[in-house]
Amino acid sequence: MTEPDPHRVFQALLRSDFRAFAAKVAQTLNAEPFLLDWHHDALAYHLDCIRTGELSRLVINLPPRAAKSIYAIALCAFIHGHTPTKKIACLSYAADLAGKLTRDYRTVLNAPWYRALFPGTRISAEKNTEAEIVLTAGGYRLAWTTAGTITGRGADIVIIDDPIKAEEAFSETSRNKVNEAVDGTVLSRFDDKKTGAVVVIMQRFHPEDLSGHVLAKGGWTHLSLPAIAIEDQYVPIGPDRYHPRRAGDLLHPEREGLAEYDRMRIDMGAMRFSAQVQQSPVPPEGNLIKWAWMEFYDTLPPPEEGGHIVQSWDTASVPGESNSYNVCLTFRRIRDRHYLLHVLREQMIYPDLKRRIVSHAQEWKASTVLIEHAAAGAMLIPDLRRDGVGPDLIAIKAQGDKFMRMHDASTTIEARNLYLPRDAPWMGEFQTELLQFPHSAKNDQIDALSQYLNWAKANYAAWGDGPHNPNYDSVQVFVGGVRI
Repeated sequence: MTEPDPHRVFQALLRSDFRAFAAKVAQTLNAEPFLLDWHHDALAYHLDCIRTGELSRLVINLPPRAAKSIYAIALCAFIHGHTPTKKIACLSYAADLAGKLTRDYRTVLNAPWYRALFPGTRISAEKNTEAEIVLTAGGYRLAWTTAGTITGRGADIVIIDDPIKAEEAFSETSRNKVNEAVDGTVLSRFDDKKTGAVVVIMQRFHPEDLSGHVLAKGGWTHLSLPAIAIEDQYVPIGPDRYHPRRAGDLLHPEREGLAEYDRMRIDMGAMRFSAQVQQSPVPPEGNLIKWAWMEFYDTLPPPEEGGHIVQSWDTASVPGESNSYNVCLTFRRIRDRHYLLHVLREQMIYPDLKRRIVSHAQEWKASTVLIEHAAAGAMLIPDLRRDGVGPDLIAIKAQGDKFMRMHDASTTIEARNLYLPRDAPWMGEFQTELLQFPHSAKNDQIDALSQYLNWAKANYAAWGDGPHNPNYDSVQVFVGGVRI
């Protein structure tokens, strides 16, 4: 029996499997070794579904340097390898980027391995520029820019790769220009409206960037891969194949670890990091809560001004759940001013959580501890009271949804009565979650904040300027900041 020729087997694999083909393209275009990982499978699978017609509208959001442009070039080359009559238009934010992507595409088509793989796909002498590459079979790859004029040519597939510059993404005028160009011009260029397909590939910048704009319309498949998983995911990487991703998992730890991301967060700032690296954009001014409402302190008021230390706990919904956080915000309340002293956000199983509530109250000399009367909190209150814990323990049974509770609490913030430290290691995450709300993936810090502010509003309106010593057998219920 004749052994199969390894070279022919490899060629057959490259010709039939887009994952393998894209990896070969990456190897061709990268001077450094290209480290493959599961997210490349996810990229390849979704993009190949555009080629096969399984998808016609696709948004891909990835952090910088995640090979998204290489895979977009590979898609063009793979499509033209199989169907050199296809008309592809590629849109980028400026001519220099569009030109680079065209040159990379030309490099792939002229590579000896590609010419051997697809002998029927050749660049025509008729047109071979940075704006347009025509194939001898009649297909082409156009390079359009959002900064320039989009030509009147048609397309079967439109690939929008980095449609806006990072520094322009926070300009409403610039965002609207891109969004309107795509709505009014790009999406009208399909030769066949029934089969025309479009891909948007970009890192996120703003809730109303092109990704947010088209996703809000509905009907788009969305592949969003934050650098650090925000929640548990099952990411499609093939037909009936999924990659399980737990909250906190890194996208590609062989390339970038937590130390690198921590450095990026410091260098970029929490909001840009959330958008561009985590694919979770936050408007600079905030959503429900505006950052301009915040007051800041460098040093706390002197002890003679008095005040009470109050801690507000939001406990995990399921005791011991590994991917849920327990949060405690520690405040010093001086009359109508609320100074946030510390944010604790940790994963803890029930026994550790119970001990931590006690030790944390002792550490900060808290006179009052608020715990939501739900899930783990409903068990904690009687357990802690049975143990004779020192500070007043108040069970808070929240009413209404998270948005309404924070809406009620926002009046205190808008009145500029919430004071934050000018510099704290936890400030970046706190700011991001606060400004993202109500669109944030996690709301544990928000829940602890609204719980405290609504309690403080009702408690001190009813009982004056001293600490309240509640009936230990009662549960306080707050609706709209009013105790009932």
